[in-house]
Amino acid sequence: MEPPFVNRALELGWLRGWASGFRYVPLYIYGPEGCGKTRLLREFVKKFRDYFGDDGVAVYIDATEGIDLNKAVITSPGVELVMDVVKELISGFVNEGVGRALARVATLMIERALKIRLSDKYVLLAVDDVTRSIGLGNIEWYIKWLYEYMQRFMSDYGPRAVNVIATTSEGESLRLLIRHNYLVIKLMWNLNKESFEELYQSLKPPSGLYLDDVWALLGGNPRALWELATTFNWDLTAYRYSVIERLMPVIDEVRVGGLVRELIEVVNDPDVLQRDPSTRLMELNEILMRNNLIIYKWVTSIGDVKIPKDPELGIGGEYYAWQLPIYKTTIMQILR
Repeated sequence: MEPPFVNRALELGWLRGWASGFRYVPLYIYGPEGCGKTRLLREFVKKFRDYFGDDGVAVYIDATEGIDLNKAVITSPGVELVMDVVKELISGFVNEGVGRALARVATLMIERALKIRLSDKYVLLAVDDVTRSIGLGNIEWYIKWLYEYMQRFMSDYGPRAVNVIATTSEGESLRLLIRHNYLVIKLMWNLNKESFEELYQSLKPPSGLYLDDVWALLGGNPRALWELATTFNWDLTAYRYSVIERLMPVIDEVRVGGLVRELIEVVNDPDVLQRDPSTRLMELNEILMRNNLIIYKWVTSIGDVKIPKDPELGIGGEYYAWQLPIYKTTIMQILR
């Protein structure tokens, strides 16, 4: 089960344009946890043949899938994967998990398992949640490897275009990769309020629960809304308590580090991390980033726009934002 796929027309259109030519470097997409990166990639791969006809060849790999090969790999319609070849390729890595193994041999899979003529084709490889799978220490090497593979693939097989997309749900890898020129980095953000309302209504919330109250807590995050509806059966009190349970160990780490004053500053204005950085603020930034609570947002998003400040929810400035409004309000409650 998964929620309906709503909106994202801008992102799909932009990705279609990106995949229509050889871009020379991998595309690295990051954004708030649960904002819909996985669903966007899967939908794009499924629509790839609609966009490029018989010339479209796309493969999606969930790098975090543990055991199910069929869940780990999705292809565009009309592309037949020789699963025996895939199993052979990952046989040496099965103890690591199917998705992680596929992430490591993805390029070989394209070459050996796709038994089709690749010249004049539009080829796309999408590797989802790659940093969590291969580890932060390997991400620079992995993206550089994908970059070099794209050049060789173009030379050896002569497709009309070959492109690679990798995604991540954490922000720590950004500081490692943003300094390199062998990739393009784009931000994906939560749903706007209109699209969030469409998803909200499709999940049939109970009477007496108001959209504005849910929006004020979740700020357009589709996975958080899905959790509220399914795991917590629309019980806002239970959902809030689960967030408190998650954040208490983080607050303890902040207290042990003597960073409570800095946390109050960031709660009041996340842009203090950019405007007035200090050693202590950077220590706090690392804690909050590692726990997927805040995100650096001064990167052009998919669609080539900057995500503006959000005065309605009050969760961020130009450079940094809380991933969910409930994180900010819960931390304020705990600190009080």
